[in-house]
Amino acid sequence: MSNLKNILFFIISITVQFILSYFTDFHWTGFLMLNIGLCFMGYYILSITHKSILYNSFMSVFLLWLFYAFWINHNNEGIMYSRIAMLFNIPNAYILIFVQALFGGLLSLLSGWVFVRWNSK
Repeated sequence: MSNLKNILFFIISITVQFILSYFTDFHWTGFLMLNIGLCFMGYYILSITHKSILYNSFMSVFLLWLFYAFWINHNNEGIMYSRIAMLFNIPNAYILIFVQALFGGLLSLLSGWVFVRWNSK
């Protein structure tokens, strides 16, 4: 039953974040506050452990930003990311996409950690 709760939390988390980022003008820093709210829901409603909350918060934002960046790169034929990669002296635009997704995942992990630390007191 615990695995099913983790999968449900992951699906809810990535769906809510996708809807807010795609259909509204949701700023990237809003993900941090949204993630704390989703961690609250996962811990108190679904009874998910702190470790699972941290893992799911990282993976949901990492995968969402990764696929969203690939989608943007595909739609503009790689022009934007290749120019930004040239600006930062990165040999490949896909490395930039991965670093962007990793940065978003780490920020989400940080906001999940804030919830876990706040909740453990």
